[in-house]
Amino acid sequence: MQIVLTRPDSPLVRELAALVTPSRVTAAALTRQIAVPHQLPGAPPQWVAITSPRTPQFLPAAVVRDWYEDGTQFACTGPATARALTQIGVRPREIPTHSSAAGLAAALTEKYAPAKLWFPGSAGASGVLVEQLRLAKWQVAYTPVYRTVALDTLPGVYEDAALIVVTAGSAARALAKLWSACPIPVVTIGEPSATTARTAGLTVVAVASEPTARALAECIKMVSPNLGDEDALLAPTPTPTKSGTNTASTITSTNTAATPTAPPA
Repeated sequence: MQIVLTRPDSPLVRELAALVTPSRVTAAALTRQIAVPHQLPGAPPQWVAITSPRTPQFLPAAVVRDWYEDGTQFACTGPATARALTQIGVRPREIPTHSSAAGLAAALTEKYAPAKLWFPGSAGASGVLVEQLRLAKWQVAYTPVYRTVALDTLPGVYEDAALIVVTAGSAARALAKLWSACPIPVVTIGEPSATTARTAGLTVVAVASEPTARALAECIKMVSPNLGDEDALLAPTPTPTKSGTNTASTITSTNTAATPTAPPA
């Protein structure tokens, strides 16, 4: 079975490939990021929040390290984002259990006193983090440092996929744009990307409970027996209990796309 992830090759891709053998896992990004001109805060912030592993590549690493060494605290949404920070010499203080902007906001407001926080991110970032922190009296400055755009054409590997793993909302929108009425079922890395994928008309058959290779592998193992059986894929599937080591949660698809068509050449 061919599984395609909507991101470039990464540790997540390789970990997933090892967990779902003999299925073949391929990484093929659907988007690219473009830098947005921006200014850094006039003074080192008390906190910096990072919600995407892409963000650090658009920040001046030397300046960010200086802030960190001078006492600025860093918070991020999950393991991949934490790895991206460590690559520029920063160890985040806060990584929430629930890997999302809402989870990060909840962790910060529950554990720490209100402070000044800088949030650099995508021009299309959700407003959840900013809104929830401001409600809790945090002083938040949001700065777009890059924007995400869809590729011009769909990578050919998608035509042979039995299952697509969507790893970001922007990737879901790009897939729907590049492949009208995409007929391939989709597993998403979390609820935010699932919501975007459904809105875009994709057939979401499972949602990982956390953005890890293990959670995605559990989703894939649960839906793979039904691949090729549209009725089974669209039927309600019991949600796994939280006992044991199962970390995935399945959902019922509500795809509203038209009759599938072939991908663009």
